[in-house]
Amino acid sequence: MGMSWKNRFVIGLTLFSMFFGVGNLIVPAFLGATAGEQVWMAFAGFAVTAVLLPVAGMAAVARCGSLERLTGRVHPVFALVFSVLTYLAAGPLLAIPRAAGMSFEMAMAPFLDSRLLDWFRPGYSLVFYGIAMLLAWKPERLSDKLGRITGPCVLTILTLFVIGVIFYGASSVSGEPHIFYGNDPLGTGLAKGSQTQDAMAALCFGIVLGMNICRKGVSDRRNLTRETILAACFTGLLLTAVYAVLTCAGAMEGSQNPEAADGIAILSGLFGRIFGVPGSALLAALFVLVCLNTCAGLLSCCSAYFHNLVPGVSYRRWILLFSAIGFLAVNTGLDRLPDLADPILGILYPPAIVLIVLSFLPGPCQRLKGLYPLTVGLTALLSLLGNMTLAGVWLPGISEGIARLPLYRQGYAWINGAVTGILLSLTFSLLPQKRGNTRKENVE
Repeated sequence: MGMSWKNRFVIGLTLFSMFFGVGNLIVPAFLGATAGEQVWMAFAGFAVTAVLLPVAGMAAVARCGSLERLTGRVHPVFALVFSVLTYLAAGPLLAIPRAAGMSFEMAMAPFLDSRLLDWFRPGYSLVFYGIAMLLAWKPERLSDKLGRITGPCVLTILTLFVIGVIFYGASSVSGEPHIFYGNDPLGTGLAKGSQTQDAMAALCFGIVLGMNICRKGVSDRRNLTRETILAACFTGLLLTAVYAVLTCAGAMEGSQNPEAADGIAILSGLFGRIFGVPGSALLAALFVLVCLNTCAGLLSCCSAYFHNLVPGVSYRRWILLFSAIGFLAVNTGLDRLPDLADPILGILYPPAIVLIVLSFLPGPCQRLKGLYPLTVGLTALLSLLGNMTLAGVWLPGISEGIARLPLYRQGYAWINGAVTGILLSLTFSLLPQKRGNTRKENVE
C-alpha cells in the first residue's frame, strides 16, 4: 500500500531539508554572480551534478535495497570500507562540524564584538547540537520535525525571497564571465555542482528515509522503493526551482555588485536590498535552519548506519558521540577535521558516480563478467592517484602517466578507468569458455 499525497509531500520535504544545506545556498548564488552571460549554460552543468546525480543516487540505493548491497557488487571488503568512509567523511568529519561553525558565523558573529566570539562560540554550538540531537533523537520520526516544522520554515523564507526578487526587479544579466566560465561554462558548472557533495549524501540518506516511509504505512519492498524514488524526484524538482531562483538572483546582484567575494556576500547584499534592515536577521535565520536540518539528517543517518554496523553501541550513543566530535571540532584544535574529509570525499566521489551509473544499466549489461569490480576498482584507483597528483604528491613514473591521461586537467582522469573497466568486462564476457569446460560438455 502506498502513501497519501500529503504524506508524500512531508517525506519529500524531509528529504529536501536533509539535502539543502549552506553550500546549496551560497554556491548557486555565486555561480550566477560570476558566470555573466554564460549563466544558464553553467547552471545546466550545475544541475547535473547537484540535482540529477543525487536523485539518481537515491534511486540506485532504493532499487538495490541499501548502500551495502549496491557497493557489495564490487566486493564485500570494498562495501565495508567505502560505506564507512562515506558516512564518516560526509557526516562527523565534514558537514556536522561545518553546520555549527557556519551558522555561528552567520547568525552570531555579525552582531558581536570580535573579542567576544571565542566566548560565545562554545555556548552557541552546545545549544545548536542540543537542538540537532533532539531533531534526530528518533530516526523514524525525523519527518515529523524536518517535514512539518523546520522544512516549511525554510520554504517560507525562500518564498519571501522569491517574492522579493520579483518585486526587486530583474536586472539584465550583464558583465564578462569569469575566465573559467568563459572557457568552459558547462564544465565549470559541473564542478560547482560537485561542491555540494549531494551525490555522496544521497547514498547515506536512504537508511533513515526508509524508516520514515515505513512509519507512514508502507511495508513491502516494492512500494518502499517506489515511494523513495517519488520522494527523490520531488526533491529534485524543488531543488532545481530553488537553485534557478538563487542563480538568477545571484546574476542580478553580480551585475550590480561585481566586487562580491563569495556567495555569502551575494546573499547578504540581496537580502539587504530586498528586506532592508531585517534582511540580515532573515538571512541568519535561514542559515541556522538549513544548517540544523542537514546536521540533524546526517546525525540520524550516520548513527543509524553505525548502530547497524556495531549493534552493541546504541543509536543514541552514536548521536552523542558524533555531536561531541562536532562540538570539539568547532571549539578546539579539531577544527581541521573538514580538511581531512574533503580529500577523502574527492577520492570517493568518482567511484560513487560510477556505481550509480552502473546500477541503471540494463539486465544483459549487469551480467557482464567483472563489471563492477573492474569498472569501480579502476575508477577508484585513478581517482586516488589523480587526487594525489593534483595535491602535489608525486609518484615517480606513475604521476607522469596520470598527468598525460585525457581529461586530467579537467579533473576527470578517472573516466579513463571507468571506460577501461567496462571494455575489459565486455572483452572477458565475449571470450570463449575454457577448454576444460568444453571437453566436459563433449564427454557428457
